[in-house]
Amino acid sequence: MSIPPEPIRAGQRRVMNHVAPTIEELLTPKGSSRITPWTIMILILVSIAVVACFHNQFLLGLGGLLVVSDDLDPADLIHILGGGFDRLDYGFSLYQQGYAPRFFVTGSDDALVYTAYLLKKGVRPEHIRPRISWSKTTWQEARELQQYLAQTPAIKSVIVVSQPYQMRRARFTFQKVLANRVTLQFSPVPFETARYQRVWWQDPGSRTTVYREYYKLLYYHLKY
Repeated sequence: MSIPPEPIRAGQRRVMNHVAPTIEELLTPKGSSRITPWTIMILILVSIAVVACFHNQFLLGLGGLLVVSDDLDPADLIHILGGGFDRLDYGFSLYQQGYAPRFFVTGSDDALVYTAYLLKKGVRPEHIRPRISWSKTTWQEARELQQYLAQTPAIKSVIVVSQPYQMRRARFTFQKVLANRVTLQFSPVPFETARYQRVWWQDPGSRTTVYREYYKLLYYHLKY
């Protein structure tokens, strides 16, 4: 025997007959005119512009976290890390401005080239050390400086020069190795003359460098 369906009450009938509002109805306040396609297009374009603006600012900040730059005081030594002539040119400009009278150049593939360059620029041979470097990593460069300082107690302050995105790792490394042996200052090559770009995500070389530096920075913190 079949059971007859229960009668639908008035309140239930109103719920069943209710139709969900459209997106346009949700976006249009009661009593206002309908949203036109042009309005929707303008909203979309404004949204895209806002996202793009904050996207660029985020990426600039991400690269900027790797850059460390001190206000320089005169020092006893300029240590130019191996890796490129942009840092060598910048280090020499600091020498010309009188920030330090001597150079310490490292990098197993760079020290001899750096030395030859500085000699041609008129720097006296006794003001360049070492002539031959065994360093292949930033940690080794800091250790090499540590050995030199042990033999040269008169040096009390050092300016470390390298490319911008290496500087945070360089600061971590040199402070870890040298502790309070000397006063350290860090001066990156300005972006105007550096081989890497401030808008790093638009340049393949800069983009690769930023990615690698974050990896190396994590590696150094875990290892040392």
